[in-house]
Amino acid sequence: MTWKYEGKTSAFAHLKFDHRSNCALDYGLDPKLFLRGPVCLNHQAVVMLGSLNSYDQEQVMKEIYYLIANPTHPSSLKHSRNPFTYLWRTRYPFRNYHYLIKYKRTGLGEVVIDEIFYDHRLPGNCQPHRDGWCAPATQRPMLYHVEAKAYVPYDGPKGRKEIDALAAAWEIPRAPQHQVTTAHAAVNGMQNDFEKAVWLMGVHSQAAYSADQVREYTLVHNPTDGGLLDGIESAFDKRQGQKSHNAQQLAAVMQQCQQQGRRVKWTAHSQGAIIVCAALEELHKRGMRIPGQLLAIHGSGANIERLHNKATAVGMEIVRVANNPFDLVPNLFGNVDRSLSGLRRSMAFRGLVFGNDIGASPHTLPYLGAETYHTQLQLLGNHDKARQVGRYIEQQIKKGIIT
Repeated sequence: MTWKYEGKTSAFAHLKFDHRSNCALDYGLDPKLFLRGPVCLNHQAVVMLGSLNSYDQEQVMKEIYYLIANPTHPSSLKHSRNPFTYLWRTRYPFRNYHYLIKYKRTGLGEVVIDEIFYDHRLPGNCQPHRDGWCAPATQRPMLYHVEAKAYVPYDGPKGRKEIDALAAAWEIPRAPQHQVTTAHAAVNGMQNDFEKAVWLMGVHSQAAYSADQVREYTLVHNPTDGGLLDGIESAFDKRQGQKSHNAQQLAAVMQQCQQQGRRVKWTAHSQGAIIVCAALEELHKRGMRIPGQLLAIHGSGANIERLHNKATAVGMEIVRVANNPFDLVPNLFGNVDRSLSGLRRSMAFRGLVFGNDIGASPHTLPYLGAETYHTQLQLLGNHDKARQVGRYIEQQIKKGIIT
C-alpha cells in the first residue's frame, strides 16, 4: 500500500491497491481483484467499487487494467476543463455498458482512478430507433427498484379492463441500481420488453408470495433481443460450462444478497427460471451457498428436477412451482409433462402462448389453478378453449386429482 500527497485536495489523495496488502480487505474488496498489478484509486472510486456485486467488480476492473495499459486510447474523452482528466465508458459486455470511469494521469505517468459513475443515462430498456425497431446493443441486464402505485393483485379470474389495471399499477420511481434493496426480487422471461417486464414480474411476485402483499420488488431485468437470440441464450445457459452474462451477473447479485444478510424472496418466470438455474450452477461451481433465500418458479423454461437439485446444492429453498398444464413452455422445455396427452394438450394452446392476448395465454400470467384459467377464458370470450379446459377439469375430478 502506498500513500501519496498531491498537495491539492487532501493529504492522502489516493491509495494504491495490490493483492498482497491489507488495504483491499479494509475496504471490503477481494484482493484477487488486483492480481494483475497495483491500481491507484481515489476514495470515491473505492466506495463505488465496494458497493458493486462481484460480477460487476470484475468487469469494471478489466476496464481499469485496460486503461492502465492504454491511458491515451482514442476512445477516451478529455475532461472539458481539466486536460489531465479523462472519461472512459466501459465496453463490456455490451457496446455501451452502464459504468463511466473518470481517471487522470499524474506527472509520473501513473493512472489514478478518480471516480466510477453508475451511468443513469443508459437505461436497460430497449431504446427505439427512428424506424421503430430496437437494437440489441442498447439493452443491458440491469436492476430496478419497482413499486406498486396501488395494490392490485392477480388473485382470481380477470376481464380485459382488470388486466389493463394490473399493467398500470406498477412504476419505477428511481434510476437503475446495482444491488437488491428489497425483500423481493424477480427475473423476467424472454421476449418481455422493459415496460412489460416491470408490471408482469410485479404481478408474479404478488401471486408467488400473496401473504406478503408485495408492493415493491427489485427487477433483475433480462432484456430481450428477439425470439431467436433469446432462444439461443436459453440454450447456451442450459448447456454445461460457461454461462451467459445474465446468469453470471445474477449469481453475483445473489451472492451479494447473502453477504449482506438479505433473505430475498425470488420469483422467476419462463426464461428467468433458466437464468436462475444457470446462476445456481455458477454459485455451486464456485463453492458458494445462499441458505435462507427463497425461490418461486412460474411457467418454467428450465427442467424442474434440475432446478430443485441445483437449489438444494446451494441451500436455496424452492417454495412454489406453478405451471399451467396447457402451457407448452414448461411441458416441453421444463420437462413437466412430455407425455403424448400432455404435449397434445399444450400444443392445442400454442397459439395463445405466442399470441398477444395476455389474459388468455396459459403462460403469461401466474397460474392460479385450472378452474381460475377456465373462468378467465370465459370472461374473455374464448369459449372454445374454455370448453377444452372444462373437459380437462372433469377428467382430473374423475381421477381424484381435483376435488
